[in-house]
This record gives sequence, structure tokens and C-alpha cells, in this order.
Amino acid sequence: MRSMRWLLVAVGVGVAALGAYLVFTDAPEHGRDDGEVVLKKKCDANAAEACAALADLWARPLFKEPRPLVATRTKACDLGLGRACEQLGHMLMEGDYGHRVNVDRVAATQAFAKGCGLEHGPSCRRWGESLEKGRGVASVDLGEATKAYQRACTLKDDEGCQSAVRLAR
Repeated sequence: MRSMRWLLVAVGVGVAALGAYLVFTDAPEHGRDDGEVVLKKKCDANAAEACAALADLWARPLFKEPRPLVATRTKACDLGLGRACEQLGHMLMEGDYGHRVNVDRVAATQAFAKGCGLEHGPSCRRWGESLEKGRGVASVDLGEATKAYQRACTLKDDEGCQSAVRLAR
């Protein structure tokens, strides 16, 4: 069963790479629209990597017309892609006014926590930052922040390690 999961992840990454290639290539027979179509179809079929690649594409300044950026990043996160949760959280924590995304610190912190639960080190670090600074949470919680930073460190996030050491002093 585990090997089947890895196969599906590899196929999803391959599809995302193909879509990105079609989007960013200068080959005259392909173009941005072809790549966007490939990624959209695969995202609609619940391929997390394709959803993340599609959201990355839509986040680029070349898209002037509105796209469902938050919904697509949320879908990639919900499908179990930790880095998509971190990207979603960052976008919600800071706001992205060019893409009409308002600040929602509670939802951002929830996205970081979910990404951390999915074993994504940068998500754990961002969750720790939220807990340490009291952003998107009821109150500052240095104990939980330290645990989040330690988890980030365990997952090889250097900044998480530095923050864990800093809070331990």
C-alpha cells in the first residue's frame, strides 16, 4: 500500500511538472493556456501537486483576471500537501491585495497547524511564530510555540531550530 501511495505522489509531481513546462515553455505548439488546462484537469481530479502548481501559476502577476487562488491552495492543502498549507497560511497572514485576498490570521494559523500535522517543517515554524506572537490565536503560548519550533527542527527546518534554541534560553 505504501508503494502505491509513492507511485501516486510521483505521478502527481510528474503531471505538475508537465503542466508547469507547458505554461512556461516558449515552444510555439504549447503555451500558458495549455499548461493551465492540464493543471486544472488534474487538480479537478484531486491531484494535490497539480493544484499547488496551478495556484503558483495563478499567483504570478501575469494573471490580471481573478482566479480562485485561495480555493485552489486550500484544496491542495486539504489533499495533504504540507507546502500548500504553508503557502496558504502565508497568503492569509499577510494578505495578497493584488489577488484580492484579505488578511485572515485565524485561518492562516489553522493552515500552518495543518501543514505541520502533514510533516512540513516550514509550516511548523510558521505555526510556532503565530503562537509566539499571538497572531491568529487567542493568546501567546510560548510552550506550544517551542514545541512547534522543535517539530520544525526535527523536520530539518533550520530557522525552526534557531527559534527553538532562542526560546529555550
